[in-house]
Amino acid sequence: MNSECEKALRELQVISEEHKRNLSYPIELPEPAFKLDLHTRKSDKVRMFKHLQQTCLVNVENFRIPNQIKLIYLIDGYLLMTKHENPYGMYSFARSLLELNAFLYEVTKELLVVCEKPENTWLSKGEEFFGLIVRAIYGTSDHPTKKFLKETGVSSRHLEPYNITRCINNLKSDEEHGELAKYYGVLCDHVHHNLSSQATCNQGGRITSTPIIYPGWNMLLTERGTVIKYQYPVKRKAGTAIENTATFTLRNVEAILKWFKRLPSSPFPEKQIIAMTGTHLGVQFIPLAQQNSVKKYGYNGVKKVG
Repeated sequence: MNSECEKALRELQVISEEHKRNLSYPIELPEPAFKLDLHTRKSDKVRMFKHLQQTCLVNVENFRIPNQIKLIYLIDGYLLMTKHENPYGMYSFARSLLELNAFLYEVTKELLVVCEKPENTWLSKGEEFFGLIVRAIYGTSDHPTKKFLKETGVSSRHLEPYNITRCINNLKSDEEHGELAKYYGVLCDHVHHNLSSQATCNQGGRITSTPIIYPGWNMLLTERGTVIKYQYPVKRKAGTAIENTATFTLRNVEAILKWFKRLPSSPFPEKQIIAMTGTHLGVQFIPLAQQNSVKKYGYNGVKKVG
């Protein structure tokens, strides 16, 4: 393993440990709403705005946090595969991280486009933003689950999962990370039952006229030729897999972290949120210490909004 790969693996470990610390305490969020209730608020513009702001905010956090946890699992899975010298696992986790990169890029890009629309279109902006983040959370190809969600009120268009091939192709247009998407076909060839995955099962070849076909038995060929060696574990290919994926995986993780930072929590600019709701986020929070006082003395320090 070269020094560049060793450095990439160390950095992946650091990123994993940092995110584990950040997510090691419980975070409880309201269950994300999958449909809006603007009808009951249609006579009050402020209440409509607050409802859009709050539902979008909660849905984004219910999208962001599980994907951050997913990122930790994928990094840990990749590192575990390098430890056990499992080339299939390395290619598989590297591909999954690329897919997460492309998916988050697509969702973030679509939400940011909505955020750029004029402030006076806040109603349509809020509805469009809400629809996109609901689709990012609830999109599924599982028919029983899709049927259940439809029956509980989720719109059919919000149940269509993001097509990963389309996400990968769209990632190619990103100036900084687009080249990562070009490696997707190579990773798929290693993961699927194709030539590259077959080749990962052999230790290479040699020239001989007496290949080993079983312990203690040799085949006698009429002339010398190339023979392919099979033996588990395939440590040679494990080393190749690390060289092919370590820095690539780190770059995908760095891209994913970038999308987390750019992912908007609201379709509205902060100035407009403050003007309409009186708070920076459109909701009010209560510190944990004050919550304990509430329990002890029996008063409610949280003002319900929206």
